[in-house]
Amino acid sequence: MTLLVQNEKMLEREAVYFHAAFFREKLHPDVVERYIAANRTCIPAVDSQTLSSIETILSCRLDVEAVEYAFRLKDRHNVLTKKIQVLFYMVEVRSAYFGHFFNCRPKRLGAAADIFYAIALTVYKAIKGKYLIRRYGLA
Repeated sequence: MTLLVQNEKMLEREAVYFHAAFFREKLHPDVVERYIAANRTCIPAVDSQTLSSIETILSCRLDVEAVEYAFRLKDRHNVLTKKIQVLFYMVEVRSAYFGHFFNCRPKRLGAAADIFYAIALTVYKAIKGKYLIRRYGLA
């Protein structure tokens, strides 16, 4: 298995695409720089199959959340999951993202509905992710 170092442009594309998939906030350039630096430190080299899968996700504009979830069901230590975690670590400390990570309003009645919605969405994302992996030959 050949390990490859990702170039800065690819890591920047990842940061922008992955961020847009999870957040509506404008991506600060500082987050991109830190994402690149963190990847260089935490994930210095990636195997060619994983690199090809990430390139396919970006170029075909696939649902990265669904693909990552399906990968995580098979192997919770996969590279895509690590990359998403790196991005989340970069943004969770910023005030603009506070509401994504903490519930700020009490919502007893709506909480049950939110839980059922989250369960349904999780099942949907798992099925969609497995389909996308098979359809696009991701591994």
